[in-house]
Amino acid sequence: MAVTSMRSSSIENYKKSNKMAGEILYPEMTGGTEATFTEGNSTYKSHTFTSSTTATVSRAGYADLLIVAGGGGASEGGSNSEMGGGGGAGGVLYRENVYLPAGSWTVAIGAGSPPAQWSGNASQGENSFFYPGSDPELGWGAVGGGGGGRLNSTGGFGGSGGGSGSSAINNSSFFATQGHQGGAGLAGNSGGGGGGAGADGTNGTNATGRGKGGDGRIVNIIPTATATSQSVGEVSGNAVYFGGGAGGGVAGSPVADGGLGGGAIGATGNQTAPSGDPNTGGGGGGAEGLGGNPGAGGSGVVIVRYKTS
Repeated sequence: MAVTSMRSSSIENYKKSNKMAGEILYPEMTGGTEATFTEGNSTYKSHTFTSSTTATVSRAGYADLLIVAGGGGASEGGSNSEMGGGGGAGGVLYRENVYLPAGSWTVAIGAGSPPAQWSGNASQGENSFFYPGSDPELGWGAVGGGGGGRLNSTGGFGGSGGGSGSSAINNSSFFATQGHQGGAGLAGNSGGGGGGAGADGTNGTNATGRGKGGDGRIVNIIPTATATSQSVGEVSGNAVYFGGGAGGGVAGSPVADGGLGGGAIGATGNQTAPSGDPNTGGGGGGAEGLGGNPGAGGSGVVIVRYKTS
């Protein structure tokens, strides 16, 4: 399945059959949660999807597209005084002025993966897709976040990589155009932070900020007020973040922060770590030892916007 962009030959064929040379097309679309807003001298309409469904493009045209995959779940340490890595963020794909041919479109929202409790690394979050008809190869997709590593295991591959267990010295791998690497661990201290769509997860260290999840990517495809009302992304100041990595499990305090964009904090002792925020692709928080409970990854989201005037 494609996870980047529609095949160029297919785009050109669609354009030739649906528009005249030089014509500027504003599409018409139904589906999802709709909003209308103004930026500068232009009016936009957006469609936000938080669950898998279909959408209908009744008039072809050009739009901006955000696809966020499900975040990775986290792990616990696997033994006393060891910590699990935080979940990596779901991949974030943002494209401007993509061509949407008329017809039915499939929207697939990736779920966050569950945490790993006494069973090795957490699994990868689910991919998210937006494609015409029933052929994913003609559309766009984002890669699910990597699961957090346990004890001496490196965090899993994903849109952003999962944080590594506290006895693992390697950083995790990631999908280069959609995220960043997860942090390495430090034995007896903290698991690595999950990678975020905008920044690497922090390594486990003895310093403040140990095992922090990487911040997500700023994508202001909708205004902050709309993001807040629709409960998508994480608003900070005048920006909307998507795809925050989670903090790793730690020994003692302070706990490891999650990254902006829905990344959960890590936990210490027998605490239960939070899950990544829904509709952000945030990673789930890592936990300590055998008694801690790691968090699940947050679900993804798809947002389409286009000019109406």
